[in-house]
Amino acid sequence: MALLARSWMSQRPARHGAGCDRASRLTTAPPRTLWPVHAAILRLVLVLGVVVWATVGQPGPAAATTSYVSTLYGVSCPSAQFCVAVGGGIIASDTGGRSWTDEPTPSVLVSGIAAKVLTGVWCTSHRRCIAVGYAGIILTTSDGGVHWVQRPVPAGTWNLAGIACSSADACIAVGEGGSFSVIAITTKDGGATWHRSRVPSSVTQLSGVTCAASGPCIALGGEHNNAAAAIILTTNSGTTWQSASVPSGAGYVWGASCPSALRCIAVTADNGIYGALATTDGGRQWQAARFPQGVFEIGISCPSTSDCVAVGTNAGLSAGRIVTTSNGGASWVVRRVPKGVDDLYGVACPTAHICAAVGSTENGIVIVSTDGGRSWQARHAL
Repeated sequence: MALLARSWMSQRPARHGAGCDRASRLTTAPPRTLWPVHAAILRLVLVLGVVVWATVGQPGPAAATTSYVSTLYGVSCPSAQFCVAVGGGIIASDTGGRSWTDEPTPSVLVSGIAAKVLTGVWCTSHRRCIAVGYAGIILTTSDGGVHWVQRPVPAGTWNLAGIACSSADACIAVGEGGSFSVIAITTKDGGATWHRSRVPSSVTQLSGVTCAASGPCIALGGEHNNAAAAIILTTNSGTTWQSASVPSGAGYVWGASCPSALRCIAVTADNGIYGALATTDGGRQWQAARFPQGVFEIGISCPSTSDCVAVGTNAGLSAGRIVTTSNGGASWVVRRVPKGVDDLYGVACPTAHICAAVGSTENGIVIVSTDGGRSWQARHAL
């Protein structure tokens, strides 16, 4: 679930430095209680603290850069051994997260006046991944992240916040379109071509999407000017969408994970009684699931219908928070976060034991757990 995009999608734009165009605007955060998270994200971007770049080779279609990555917004682990994380650059691990390699960064991320940022990634195998981000960028790889190809997007695609796939070929990306409209785009050929999909008019913002394997896809965000939760679902890879029924008191929805075709858990802008939402019918009806007070979670990964790990921030502070459940969200336990980790934006758990989480950290750190999120160790990108 990728988080930079969540800070630029709202009603009114705020310029990202001089010389930016409409596709590179940042906007204020949705209302409610997550402003500290967004302020931290905006601060990182506005001071261009995401990445320090060093160009290698000559500019051109195959040109790449190496990057020193300090903030990561999305991570995907299609297996217990292989993971890819993205932000201002791309890093990968083929050792179950024990070590990470800084991959050559596509030149599109550093071309133009302002550097671009990737906000989400979804890998359907250890070789095939799709990454999305700022300025409507979509990149695909078929060799495990060594080489990336930029793909064309439908006209009016501005900023993409999330990506998910229900199969190796069928994927959905969501985010912001022209005039700050909601956008969902779909592919049926593994990311080579994309087409716009019509979403319910009540939705005013989409900040993430997740898919169950060979099952429904859930897109999430806000409606009524982002003051209320919005969840929509599709059972045909984005051809048509329907609005889900959510509790009336639930706030903006940040992330979700579907360990089966029927069961999903989502995390919201609230904490306490509406901090999490759960469904047992494939996303049509959602019920409130109580969350620890003072914990605002942004990303969640559920490797099974019982086990989930959610990551985010502490209320009012720039400090990473991790909570876990082993009973399908009925109760949650707050876990210790390693030193040097600020806000956490994404998490991926390919098994009930192995997880990788990313966010605003020092020196390109990814934090990894081998015991289902109970304890975490920092791993530096090389």
